[in-house]
Amino acid sequence: MEVVSKHTVCVFVVVFALMVLTINTVYATGYTTPMIELSRSFCRGTTYLERVEWFYTDIIEVSRNRYAFAGPIGVPLLLSPAACLINESRAMLLAGGILMSFSILISMIFSYLLLKEVFPSQYAYYTTSVTVAVLSSMPWIYSSHMFPQAVLTMCYSALLYFSTKLVLYEDVSLRLVIPHAAFSSIAFLADPSSTVLIVAIVAIVLLDKRSLMKKRKEKFFVSIASWLSIVILISLPQLYYNYATTGNPLVFPELVYSQMRGLDTGFDVFRIPVGVVVQLLDLRKSLLSIYPLSFISLICTPNVLKHIKNKSLKALYVSMISVPIVAYSSWHDFHGGLSFGPRFLTPVTQILSLSLFLLLNSRGKAPKIAVSLAMYSVFENSVVLISTPYPCALQHLSIYENQFYACSLKSFLSGSRSALIAEFISKIPSMGSLVSNVISAGLVFSLAASVILLSYVKKA
Repeated sequence: MEVVSKHTVCVFVVVFALMVLTINTVYATGYTTPMIELSRSFCRGTTYLERVEWFYTDIIEVSRNRYAFAGPIGVPLLLSPAACLINESRAMLLAGGILMSFSILISMIFSYLLLKEVFPSQYAYYTTSVTVAVLSSMPWIYSSHMFPQAVLTMCYSALLYFSTKLVLYEDVSLRLVIPHAAFSSIAFLADPSSTVLIVAIVAIVLLDKRSLMKKRKEKFFVSIASWLSIVILISLPQLYYNYATTGNPLVFPELVYSQMRGLDTGFDVFRIPVGVVVQLLDLRKSLLSIYPLSFISLICTPNVLKHIKNKSLKALYVSMISVPIVAYSSWHDFHGGLSFGPRFLTPVTQILSLSLFLLLNSRGKAPKIAVSLAMYSVFENSVVLISTPYPCALQHLSIYENQFYACSLKSFLSGSRSALIAEFISKIPSMGSLVSNVISAGLVFSLAASVILLSYVKKA
């Protein structure tokens, strides 16, 4: 196995430190607060929320004066060990942010390993591509506060890596099957709708191995049985939670919540065209209008397919991008609610590091244009993270307004602050809120830009 360079390790450590410094330690929404409450309930061995406030969302009444969180339980479950030790709400926001930041760090490691696996060593910019994919797009934003997107980004990056290894490996190995099953299960806990993607990639891997399956029947049976056993075992908390809250292990609380709101299952295939346009092209908070480099990386997907010769790997890559886009476009809340950018596409933007990698390795002006666009998005992210990761919802914007300029920049200039580093700097005597924000954003932007530019210059 190739030894990772000291430069790569240092870059990843600095990026993780940046993510920690920009964790939101101020704002708790009607979605994050019940997640924290549920993590505390898990510590007490219950599935019900001990208290419910008027501003909570995704809540269902399961019996008289008994309420349950209707969202996925993955993040509250992962956060529950910290909730057993911490009582203070802002400390829980910090703990949740560290969990999200660590998830993005793990996704960076798997993305880096994937690039090394798929593309030969004569290429450059492995570290740069992964770093830019995080700092100049949504993974950095969603490392700062509690949403399932950071955990899903970690899982999707890991699943693509282990699926690629399984396809390229001439035999079948439990060393690959076991982590594949584990990350599949965590993705399911973070968002049960990930089941569609998990089934798709498992089907691709099995079809690729169909000839080997006939020769090594016993080994394949053991591998499949192991995969299923691990998936079922890790998924049991969600199935038990379903049973405790809805009376049926296969009925999710979010389904009940959607039905209460008259949305049936919450998914509608006829919503897909609108969802795709809003998430990718809309002026308000789409990938194109907020993160142009990620959008360019998306439309450069055919270039990746051209460089990948293995048909199964092509199918894996296309599935990892297209399935989440289509699935979330059919969801009733496809715009992501009170969040910055098209948050459901966060895991996809990390997968797009492969497109970005080839873009940086291309000839002509394309690499410099890519780095320039990255700097613009790093500036955006610095402003958003210092002020608030919850600027405004799509419904509050006119069709010609842009979320960053209409909401985020306005919040920043008004002195709103949420990042840990901004909280520290604001404590300096005689430091005004706007000055504090400018200094904080300047420091964060300078550090992020320096890391990207240094990696780019070193061709790391």
